[in-house]
Amino acid sequence: MASRGDRPQPLSARELTEAIRKCVVEKAIVPTPYFFRRAAQRSFTLQDAINVLRFGEVSTRPAQWNPTSRDWSYVVGGQDLEGDPLNVVVKEPLAKVSSLLFSVIPAKAGIQ
Repeated sequence: MASRGDRPQPLSARELTEAIRKCVVEKAIVPTPYFFRRAAQRSFTLQDAINVLRFGEVSTRPAQWNPTSRDWSYVVGGQDLEGDPLNVVVKEPLAKVSSLLFSVIPAKAGIQ
């Protein structure tokens, strides 16, 4: 995988989808404290987010590099268990799919 400096290339949508599905199946997901705060404010659950991770789509929005934590974050959009839109922010797993750290952002009309 080529890199810019010492920054790895972001995963493709296909690679990220495979990584997410593997983490969900292996129950290797780690919600952030921010996730729980937003869940309480917006009345969604961990199961809602898992539903998005299981069945949602990786956004066409470009991945965001965080120079402090030295990782990529991606947006996955889908529906919660009640069918309402929900976007989940996923941090690229270390060691390519050991675990998945995620949070949420407000869902707009679609995931574009």
